[in-house]
Amino acid sequence: MPTYTEPWDVTKPAGSRDLSLGDDDIREFKRAIDERLNEDHVKPNDETGVTTVGYHRKSTLIKLGSNPTAVTDTYILFCKSDGSTDELFGIDESGNVIQFTDAGKLAVLGSEGWRTGDKLLSSNTNTPSGWTDQSATYTENFIRISSGTPLSTGGSNTHDHGAATGSTTLTAAQSGLPAHTHTLTLSQNNNGGTSGYAVNSQALVSAANETTSSTGGTDASSGHTHSVASANNVPVYVQMKIYSKT
Repeated sequence: MPTYTEPWDVTKPAGSRDLSLGDDDIREFKRAIDERLNEDHVKPNDETGVTTVGYHRKSTLIKLGSNPTAVTDTYILFCKSDGSTDELFGIDESGNVIQFTDAGKLAVLGSEGWRTGDKLLSSNTNTPSGWTDQSATYTENFIRISSGTPLSTGGSNTHDHGAATGSTTLTAAQSGLPAHTHTLTLSQNNNGGTSGYAVNSQALVSAANETTSSTGGTDASSGHTHSVASANNVPVYVQMKIYSKT
């Protein structure tokens, strides 16, 4: 509580006060007003050139023991203890009370405030007070917006590249392989007097993730398969921390 030089004496001047002392009483009254207004307001002794006289430097709210009475067509800010520290509260004309601060931080989100279990994405690696770091729980998971159950999981880090379930056959578009050719070297094969051609499988050009097979006979043919290795196709991303309200 500030200490003032001039006491606030509402009994002065008394009716019996000598009129010649009236100027002293007036000056005392002005000094008392100045001291008290200067606590929160701009109130210089010399107002020359000052355009902010009467403006607020700050607003000092004393702690109330209970909520103030709501007033129609007003919103009241006040200070009250939340059980541990003195915090900033507000009350609207309907009597709804909202706590704005909690241990030096904002404590509200919309009309309900943070609720237990609410999630917070942040680029700050320091866990905020009243929250739990759940980054390890959700590592390598992306956020999906849907009407389903919150926090349910799904998806996979591997992909079947569009092939039907249980199938090993991919179309050219599904395989993702570019158009290409294979060179076959044929040699004549006389087997038991039967004329035909056989595929020299060594001449079938092979590449990574490719196997070859060949058959011989009168109508020689060649077959080959391509296998596509599983890949982790992670799109461009930015890493964040996730916290849960306790």
